[in-house]
Amino acid sequence: MAEKLLSRMLFAAAALFLSLQLASGYRDQAAVDGRSPFGNGAGWAEGGQAVTFYLRDYSLLPYVRVVVNNEVRGNFKNRYVTVAVHDGDSLVIDGTFYNRPVSIEVLDVSGAVRFPRKGDVINLNGNLVSLGRVETEGPP
Repeated sequence: MAEKLLSRMLFAAAALFLSLQLASGYRDQAAVDGRSPFGNGAGWAEGGQAVTFYLRDYSLLPYVRVVVNNEVRGNFKNRYVTVAVHDGDSLVIDGTFYNRPVSIEVLDVSGAVRFPRKGDVINLNGNLVSLGRVETEGPP
């Protein structure tokens, strides 16, 4: 009798865990589908500029963060992170959580973004790497 109860409790716990994972996946998919990746729309405007980063050696490292103007705007829960940027924004990649080599590539940038450049590679090893200031062509 106790074995049946225990197995039912374990099954229920596993089902609950998987349901929560599925629900969080739908929430995260909103950003990929073009809806605001920041929940409240902060920094994302029609015709705005964006930078997409690609985690090269791992499928996910959720504690590697992309920081724009001292505000966390993304993390690598997936291999790709796209952040909205404006001319003069400060970009930092925070890899301080992991004490291992991590390589991140600037996969794509909006047409008007001159820096960072598409193809740039950022190498982390448990540290912060400042990419400097975003440079765009034309008005910010």
